[in-house]
Formats: sequence, C-alpha cells, structure tokens
Amino acid sequence: MEPHLSLCQTQPHWSQNFVSERARLLASFGAVTEGGSIEGIQHIGGTSVAGLPAKPIIDIGLAVWPYPFESAQRSTLEKHADAWHATTLSSRNRGTGVA
Repeated sequence: MEPHLSLCQTQPHWSQNFVSERARLLASFGAVTEGGSIEGIQHIGGTSVAGLPAKPIIDIGLAVWPYPFESAQRSTLEKHADAWHATTLSSRNRGTGVA
C-alpha cells in the first residue's frame, strides 16, 4: 500500500530540489549528457507549477534517444528513481521515460 500524500501549498524549495536531482541524474549517467542520449530533463507535475498546491513529490521527465535505454543506462536510472514509467511516442519514433 502506498503512503497517503496530501496536497500542500507551493514550497519555494521544490524548484531547487529539481535542479539538484537533475544534476545528480546527469552525474550518474557519466558520458551520457543532456543534448546527447538524454535529449532533455524536465521538471513536470504539480510541483513544477508555481502557486499550484501539489503532492510534495518532484516528478522528472526524461526525453531519450535512442529509445529504449541501453541496459546499463536503464539500470543507472532505476537505482536513482523512486518509480519508473516508460512510454514510447511512436509517431515521432522517440521515447520518453518518466521517473
């Protein structure tokens, strides 16, 4: 059973938490950099919208190419992510993994 999370008012540290997590993810991937295999790392979800009450969880979206990740890259992401959800955007032949 998942813990119960309630909405709370916007917290000023949410955007800084994302910046820190983004840096940690990039460092853990080593030579894989934003603009390379990882096309982008974005702060998504409720905590990314200033002034919006949200669950206190920082959601991060990764746009990767080629998709799927190589097994070593996926293993690295899974070590650092609390949850992993992958979807394929077949119309663009691109993939997005959301951690």
